[in-house]
Amino acid sequence: MGPGRFLFKSDDPELRHISLSLEVGIAAYGTYEAKVIKVIDGDTIKVSLSPLAIVDTIRLLAVDAPETGSDDHAKQQCGYLGVDMSTLHTLAKLTAIHLQWLLPRGAAIMLRTTGRSRDDRNRILAGVFVEDACINRLMVEHGYAISYQGYSDWESYFDLETAAKQAKKGIFGSCEEYFYLASSKLYHRPGCSSAQRMTLEYQTTSDARAAGLNPCSSCLPDFRRT
Repeated sequence: MGPGRFLFKSDDPELRHISLSLEVGIAAYGTYEAKVIKVIDGDTIKVSLSPLAIVDTIRLLAVDAPETGSDDHAKQQCGYLGVDMSTLHTLAKLTAIHLQWLLPRGAAIMLRTTGRSRDDRNRILAGVFVEDACINRLMVEHGYAISYQGYSDWESYFDLETAAKQAKKGIFGSCEEYFYLASSKLYHRPGCSSAQRMTLEYQTTSDARAAGLNPCSSCLPDFRRT
């Protein structure tokens, strides 16, 4: 199922091999309701657009997250952040986990486009909102994304990035979260897929370690930039 397409399936043997493909038109300066299917990386999500549950990909406007690959853009990010490629890939993982906390699977969201509704990869370019909170803005404010104005006339987050750098927040230094979830053995970043049903919280990793817990090997709650 490609971007912006809905696949219809039937249990009728005569119709089983027939599919219906629809593509939603996304207008400039439009507003659309959707639900989160999954986070792809720190600036890209997969959603189900209302009302026909058409699946599409959203590229968050005005932000750029660390890359998982090793192309020229990733090399530029390494230079900008002052890290090696291995560290960049770890930061990419942590930004995606942070976005999963802000946008859990099934979350109801609102999308807002600007003058350019799709990029050259056919992804919808949008601001993503949960009620009144702009997720694009929060990613930069929390220190888990870089300000980037490459696609559209969305608001600039340059000042928020500068503040995050100075405070060494997120990928600019500490990689800390606002709290950590825990089981009887492990503690996790709040966006970790292994911690979705956990309710025990610790404010810091030091508190979790003091309670005799070990860090999750998947979400790396103790990771710090060196």
